[in-house]
Amino acid sequence: MWHHVVGVYDGNDEQVLYVDGGAENSTIADGGTASTTANFQMGDREDGDYAYQGDLDDVRFYDKALSSTEVSNLYNTGAI
Repeated sequence: MWHHVVGVYDGNDEQVLYVDGGAENSTIADGGTASTTANFQMGDREDGDYAYQGDLDDVRFYDKALSSTEVSNLYNTGAI
């Protein structure tokens, strides 16, 4: 079974997790964004423990925080 999962960080302090078009959880992040020269990894920790066992399809990154309407549109139509 596939699920549409979107994580949004607004660049200031709010993080929201959407699953299948609906907001599941939100939180305030302290400390802002991190800066690193390490390689970006998805589904695995740097030490190799707890590797994700599954498939990912159609991974996208945007240069802005998506609104709830945009996330819903992505889920329903595939377009913002």
